[in-house]
Amino acid sequence: MTERKYFNAAVLKAELDGYVLGQDEGARRIAMAVSSHLYRIFAHEHNKDSRIRKDNVLLAGPTGCGKTETFRVLQRLEEKLGIPVIMRNAPDYTPNDSWKGEKDLTWLIRDLCKEALDLYRKLHHMPRTEEDFREVCRMASNGIILLDEFDKMRIIEQGNTVIFCRDYQAALLKMTEGSEYPAGSVKLKNHNTGDGDDGGYELKVDTGSVMFVFLGAFDGMERITRRRLLLARQKEEDKEAEVKENVTGGIGFTAEIKSVANKTDSTEKEELPPGTDLTPNLEDMIEYGILRELAGRIAIRVNYKALSVANIIKIMKECKTSVFFEYQERFENMGHRLILDNAAFREIARMAVERKTGARGLANIFNDLLSPTMYVLSGTAEPTECLLRGCDIKSKRPPQLRKLNKSCVKRGGALG
Repeated sequence: MTERKYFNAAVLKAELDGYVLGQDEGARRIAMAVSSHLYRIFAHEHNKDSRIRKDNVLLAGPTGCGKTETFRVLQRLEEKLGIPVIMRNAPDYTPNDSWKGEKDLTWLIRDLCKEALDLYRKLHHMPRTEEDFREVCRMASNGIILLDEFDKMRIIEQGNTVIFCRDYQAALLKMTEGSEYPAGSVKLKNHNTGDGDDGGYELKVDTGSVMFVFLGAFDGMERITRRRLLLARQKEEDKEAEVKENVTGGIGFTAEIKSVANKTDSTEKEELPPGTDLTPNLEDMIEYGILRELAGRIAIRVNYKALSVANIIKIMKECKTSVFFEYQERFENMGHRLILDNAAFREIARMAVERKTGARGLANIFNDLLSPTMYVLSGTAEPTECLLRGCDIKSKRPPQLRKLNKSCVKRGGALG
């Protein structure tokens, strides 16, 4: 049973904000999408004639911007949301069983149903009766499937993957539109003996209410959107200039020069105003390589921005799953203490931005910077403070080490 407070998009966003930093607008849209999904389930349970349709979501953003962390938050909330949430890599599946591959897309439904079985067990009890399994199928039919790296399944006319990707998206289209898929069979328990002799129950999931979230970097999509907006702005400016010329009476040779100048302007050299919404529209998605019919069923489109240095510093200092906190705990477990000065946080964030790895690359950076020191300290019983400074990172020097009293060993932090 869904906790009523999670129908509130603000509550969901507050949960996301503890783990996904620097994506305020994107997190708000995701929270609203999940909230709307819960309200839709509620509406259909209380009114079979409800006309509210489910919304699918496209979540685009560069590596390390928080897309995967968004899923982890939703999965942590699974019991409170009362619906199963799974995430799978799109390239791991084939369009159907006629293609050579370990799994076809129908396995997504089986995985969702398995997740629903586990969730039902946590919320209620081990399902035994036909009524129990009917409820499991209902939960699965209202679940959320996140398909990561979906951008790798775009239809590009060059190469030999066109037919595969087209078939893949066509199979997904059938799922998003809604169809009943088998999800395995289970034996029912005899009420008197507890044995599985009451026959079997075929698990079936109707995907008409399943919310699909398509994740990926979608490299090149923003360029398509930007070009469209620039062309629209240029057309508007040309129209205004034409009206102005007509009013001022611009005719003859000078008018022709202005017209030619306008046409030769390149949109590539122009820039959009800061803060312009670069959310792709239907035509942008189609141009990128998504089937028109499938793109038309993705009503909510969300952009996560590339993280800035300031965003990544905030993630290291405040995020509940911060790699910095993790390494502090590693040092504590060895009986030592880790401290970073603010210059070190800035330098590490700068490295992550430079490498274009976002928050995802922080673990590698911390490992490169601290692994040699941890190797030395792992054999040292005497409590030691490890101070990592920005100047040491720039100069490629090891952190400074200082012996401590045992009473001093506790979680460190950032120096001013």
